[in-house]
Amino acid sequence: MILKNFPPKLLIIFLLSTCSQFNPEQTQELVNETTVSTSVSTSSTIVEQAIEITTTTLIVEECTGENNTSIDFTEIKNVQIFLNKYGFNAGDEDGYLGNQTITAIREFQSYAGLYPDGDVGPATRDKMNNWTGCEEKSYFIQNTTTTTQPSNNEDNSDTTSTTTNTTTTTTVPINTETVVNENFGYFPSVSLTNNQIQTIIKGINNSGSMCGTPFYNNLDSGVLNLYQNGNTEYNNYLSNKFEISNSTTEIKSISNDKITIQINGNGDNAYNFYFIEPFSSNIISLTPDSIKVSPGLTEVEFNKSNLKSGYWFYSFAENGSGEIVKSSGLREFSVSPSISQFRDSQNNVAKIFFTTNSQFISSGQNISSTDSVEISYITDQVYTNKDNTTSAINSSDSVITLSNDNQANPDELLLINNEIMYVLSKNGSQYTVERGYLNTIPSEHAISTSVKNIREISESNLVSDFSYLIIRNEEGLRFQVPLSGELSENTFTLIGCPNSRYSFEQITTFGWREQGSSVVSSSTNINLINSIFNKEFVITNSSLDYLPPELKGLDSSSGAFLNNGPRDITISTGDSVTFNFQGLKTNSSDIKFVKLNFQMIPTDSSKLTKTKSVFQNVDSSNYNFEINFRTLINSSSPLSDVWEKGYKYIFTGIEIFDNYSKTTFENNGKVIYDSNLAQSQHDAYYLDQFSFLVPNN
Repeated sequence: MILKNFPPKLLIIFLLSTCSQFNPEQTQELVNETTVSTSVSTSSTIVEQAIEITTTTLIVEECTGENNTSIDFTEIKNVQIFLNKYGFNAGDEDGYLGNQTITAIREFQSYAGLYPDGDVGPATRDKMNNWTGCEEKSYFIQNTTTTTQPSNNEDNSDTTSTTTNTTTTTTVPINTETVVNENFGYFPSVSLTNNQIQTIIKGINNSGSMCGTPFYNNLDSGVLNLYQNGNTEYNNYLSNKFEISNSTTEIKSISNDKITIQINGNGDNAYNFYFIEPFSSNIISLTPDSIKVSPGLTEVEFNKSNLKSGYWFYSFAENGSGEIVKSSGLREFSVSPSISQFRDSQNNVAKIFFTTNSQFISSGQNISSTDSVEISYITDQVYTNKDNTTSAINSSDSVITLSNDNQANPDELLLINNEIMYVLSKNGSQYTVERGYLNTIPSEHAISTSVKNIREISESNLVSDFSYLIIRNEEGLRFQVPLSGELSENTFTLIGCPNSRYSFEQITTFGWREQGSSVVSSSTNINLINSIFNKEFVITNSSLDYLPPELKGLDSSSGAFLNNGPRDITISTGDSVTFNFQGLKTNSSDIKFVKLNFQMIPTDSSKLTKTKSVFQNVDSSNYNFEINFRTLINSSSPLSDVWEKGYKYIFTGIEIFDNYSKTTFENNGKVIYDSNLAQSQHDAYYLDQFSFLVPNN
């Protein structure tokens, strides 16, 4: 028997004094229960005046600890071996992540002081690698948060809610006041690669243009750009980062025609449910067919007949409250799978095909801003190397001769140098092909040119099903370009791209999720100085040379303040304040949205200093931003109209988002650009005077 919490050094002396008859079985039971590994026990009995005294001395060998640092705990079988070794019953060590293994993972996480979500993420793997076997049970859990949900009424004191034991079945959300649907802001997700909760910013997004979706260089800590966690659907936008919920959710039952999911929390029917669909890394939202709500419990059903065939993964749920309910326990289910969902391991991108007007774009080539470009890519796991060419191939040949009849089959692809050919038929070593497939360019190929065979294109044969490209111009502006899976055609315009030289800086791919896994694989090719795959282009005929916005502080004629905001006013429920920034001046682009930032200074020592932000859309050139105080509560809230009491809110700056970049004007006069421009100064020196108080009473 291996005890999980026995101290490393132990000397126990038991002194038993009794007037009753001595029972040796009791002494033996005591020794058996307290002996670990090697022990030495002695027993002596002294009888005097009918008093029996038994002294038992137990010496336990010191725990020396074991080394698990070299074990790969991304392998489920290694996890099972580890858990069984240290007394957490994971069942058969078969490499399958079943319910018994998940339960054992949760038991280990609870014992080790981790959040018991049943997922072997980075924190759990790190704890296992550093486990010695001598650890004592932890009596606190790391990384948990508690958030009070605001009511619809003013909260002048701690709110007490009363519930009635009723169950409601509905398909229409009723908790709509906590849901914020705006054009811009933060939305929730769970990491595809490590299962940790994520906050992602939704800014300007024109996925049809190479310069349509800015990649922001300077974001709040823990916030990702739009495509950094793959291609994720979103429903709710908030102004502040998301946190993990104390509620739990998992699949409770699976039948032939439906699945049932439960959320143990606050009994809310406004949840959105997010899944990874089969042969995909995309996180999508599904609407349940029915919802049952009772105190502390939400139960939903999904009809499997409406779902794609294959293995699905339930990722998380959220209801617009600012908390993510991450799934645990049973999370995978199948819908009439016709084939298994396993693939080759994810690896790097091998080639990027970059063309325009039926020509490859050479490095540094000048392209018109009115042109369209095509981009496709392949990873180095999707092809096999074949024999080099034995005959020259002309650019117009539709029948080519290769070394033998084993180079490819009909409906497969040939990659010869940088040209992809579609195999229509073959006759011995002669192959009838469609040249210039997937926007590659028919070219001449000399003898001894490399030949690669790409299997028939299907979702199960391909490795990467989504990627994003980052391009960078000489001024330091970055744009993120979404790409479909490898060997797919992606066409983009250059309309709106500023004049500059552009480099392909990074491409990150995501492989589709394999059955039995809670994560997907990902790979990145990156060059922060030059370019990846030597892909660069120049635009000189655009109507735009980008200049960032400016903020003026004073009217040049009258000297009056051009910007105004609240100054030391006291807030009550239902109030509103307005910030007016008539000193803002656009240069190259309209301002699309802003983010107002505040420092929260507590009015008493029981609270901590915090921050809060509010996203606001911009209508035309009207730079008036109104904040409404719908509800005042005694705890923090990510909602833009729910504010925590007991703080003085001091305006610290405004972040300006236009079509191309972000510019921050701080209350200390600093201007911070999201590009290569050096930090500068503005003259609105009075911004730090904007403040308001939300009192406790």
